Amino acid sequence: GGGGGSQWNLAASFKCSRTRCLDMKFSPPQYGLRVGLSFEDGHLKLYRCEDTVNATDWQLVQDVLVGSFSSPASGGEENSGPQGGLESCNAFCWRPFSQDMPEMLLVGTSRQASIWSFESSLGRWNKIVKLPCEAGRVSDVSWASACGKTSELVAYSSGSTVYVTQLKDNLDRLDVNTVAKCEHGDGGAEVFQVEWNKLGTTLATSSSDGRVRLWRPDLMDEWHEMTRIVGTSS
Repeated sequence: GGGGGSQWNLAASFKCSRTRCLDMKFSPPQYGLRVGLSFEDGHLKLYRCEDTVNATDWQLVQDVLVGSFSSPASGGEENSGPQGGLESCNAFCWRPFSQDMPEMLLVGTSRQASIWSFESSLGRWNKIVKLPCEAGRVSDVSWASACGKTSELVAYSSGSTVYVTQLKDNLDRLDVNTVAKCEHGDGGAEVFQVEWNKLGTTLATSSSDGRVRLWRPDLMDEWHEMTRIVGTSS
């Protein structure tokens, strides 16, 4: 446009699936220039670009199947769902970079929320824990900054509920504890997005009732809605 402003040009496009792309994120910069794309067919594809100046040449480095396919009658925890069929990868995010921790992902699908860890010696991603989620379908996820804490917090939304879950590394396993379920209104407003602040102390959520809410714990570690912002229509 005019006014002397900078102009944005298309550097690259990705045509990598026949199904819809539901989410995309850049990795923490310590992993290089990388981007992830999640799809309706349950695939999560990670791309790397070596030319950080022009960002035109992107190479697929990992294709992770985080979803599964099942018939409505099939059993088992991993393949169960209200309707069977395709398990889409609705949302994902990287764990904030830490020098002494492996690369990890928080993934939300149409049936579950889970933590995945990259095993560098074998060059593959493994699901290490499934997170509590009563309704199953996850719409968004966010991983809080640890900031020197001994445990970490993740948040993920399912229907009108946002789960705040504590993760603690215990030798060869990851201990999981749901510390809060943030409910959104008597009418059951569906939550669209969740996002932590930079310190990982306050959680923002947006929902279908046109409200943005801020949540944080009190001195007894009980989570409460502290602020509500109501959108107005023009």
